[in-house]
Order: sequence, then structure tokens, then C-alpha cells
Amino acid sequence: MYNSSRFEHDPSVIAFAYQLVGEYDKHQREQDKLHHKNNPHHRVWVNLKTRCYDKRDVAYHRYGAKGIKICDQWMDSLEAFIEDTGPRPKGAKLVRIDKAKNYTPENCRWSE
Repeated sequence: MYNSSRFEHDPSVIAFAYQLVGEYDKHQREQDKLHHKNNPHHRVWVNLKTRCYDKRDVAYHRYGAKGIKICDQWMDSLEAFIEDTGPRPKGAKLVRIDKAKNYTPENCRWSE
């Protein structure tokens, strides 16, 4: 049988546990900040998904209804979206270079 009591007071185990908890907390805070509704990248990302996939959105008829989609990596990950598009210049909008094509890293850029 496993005896956990021998580890309960081992300083190296306690320090390691605190380090793990600290790293997790740091990661969670970064994720919370990234996915916060006031993050400009988050708003753009959510709006892309809404206008392409939500039939109730006022812009759906110009995007989703015309078959415009978002690449899988962006649909699944805000982090991938930010990594691919780079920092958003203040006041810039994400535009598709070729309006007939989908939202993909190759077809999008920031436009002021």
C-alpha cells in the first residue's frame, strides 16, 4: 500500500507542489487575460465566428450565407489566431485579401 505520509513533510516535495500550483495559476491567469472580452483579439475572433456561423448575426448574409468559413486552427484556438495574425494595430480591422476566400492565415491581414 502507498504511504503518502512520508512525503507530507519533505521540503523538496512541498516546494515542487507549490511550484506546480504557481505555474498552473500563472497559466490560468494568462488564459483568463487572453480570453477576456476586452482583449481586442478576442473580440475580433468571436466576431469572425459569429458572422460566419450564427444565422442570427446581422452580417451572416454577407459571410456565412455565402459560404465563408474560418480555418480549423482559428476556429479551435484563439492562441493560433493571435499567433498567425500578429499584434493588432490600434483601430485596425482584419480583412480578407481575396473576398471570395475563407478566413485563413494566408488570406488575412490587418488593415487600418
